[in-house]
Amino acid sequence: ETDGGDALTARLRADLTSARVRGIRHVRLNGYDPLTWSGVLDIVRYATALGYRRMEVFSPATRVADPDFCDELLSAMPPERRFVIPIYGATSKTHDEVVGRPGAHALMRQAVANLTARGVELQFQVVVTPQNLAEIRALCAQLGAEGHFVSLHLPYPTTEAKSDRYFDVALAHQAIAEALADQLVADGPVEVAGRARAWRVGGLSPCVQLRAFRERGLEPEIWLDPSDEPAKITGTEYRDERFLHRSEAAGQGIFAPPTVACAWAGECSLASECPKEHLRA
Repeated sequence: ETDGGDALTARLRADLTSARVRGIRHVRLNGYDPLTWSGVLDIVRYATALGYRRMEVFSPATRVADPDFCDELLSAMPPERRFVIPIYGATSKTHDEVVGRPGAHALMRQAVANLTARGVELQFQVVVTPQNLAEIRALCAQLGAEGHFVSLHLPYPTTEAKSDRYFDVALAHQAIAEALADQLVADGPVEVAGRARAWRVGGLSPCVQLRAFRERGLEPEIWLDPSDEPAKITGTEYRDERFLHRSEAAGQGIFAPPTVACAWAGECSLASECPKEHLRA
C-alpha cells in the first residue's frame, strides 16, 4: 500500500510552483492528518525554498510529539507558521473516545508542549460532539488558562451519504445551545485568551443560540462578536476565491461541506452575524 509517495510529491511541487508564480505566499497543509504523509518534509522544504512566507498546518499533531520530528519539521517550514489542532475533550478519556485512538490525547499534549517550547503559534479547534458536550466550558477554560486561542464549531459532513460519520455525532442546535448556556450559568463565563466573546459556536444558528442564552439571562456580549468578516460555517471558507486548491489542479471539485440557504435570512435581525445557510444533512 502507498500514500502517493514520489508521484504525489511531483504533482504538489508543480502546484506550489504554479501558485507561487501567481504571487501566492501563504500555504496551508490540510487533510485528515497531512503530517502522516511520507513526503511531508520534502514538500514543506520545497515550499519554503520557493519563497512561501507563511504556512498553516491543520493536524491532530500527534506526530509532533516526537521532538526530533518536531525540530525537523520546524526547520523545514517558512518563518511564519501556525498549527491548528483539533481537541475533543477536557480529559484524555473523552478525547481518545472521540478520535478512536487510545493515547491520542497524551500524544497531542506532548506535541503542544514541544511546539510551545519552540515558540510556535497555536490555535485549538473544539468540535462539539455528544461525547464532549458536557465539558465544553471546562475544556475552553483549561485551554484559556494556558493562554491558547480557542474556537468552537460544529462537525460537518464530507459527503451527503448517510454513511458519513457526521450523522453519528451531529447534535440538534437547540441541544448544543442549551447545554452550553447551562454550563456557563452554573460555572460562569471565562475569557479565553483575552476573548470575552469566546462562546460563539461556528455553524450553530445564532438565532437558536440567542434564544437559549437569553432565556438563561446570559448577555449577548459573551458570544456575539460583530465584525467586518461575514460569518461562515466552518469548512465553507474554502469556497473563497483567495484559496487555490490542489483538487482544482487535479481537475476535481473544491471541497466544502454541503449547505442549504436559510429561508429566513432576508428578514432576520441577526442576518449580519449569520452564515445565512445551514448544513444540508
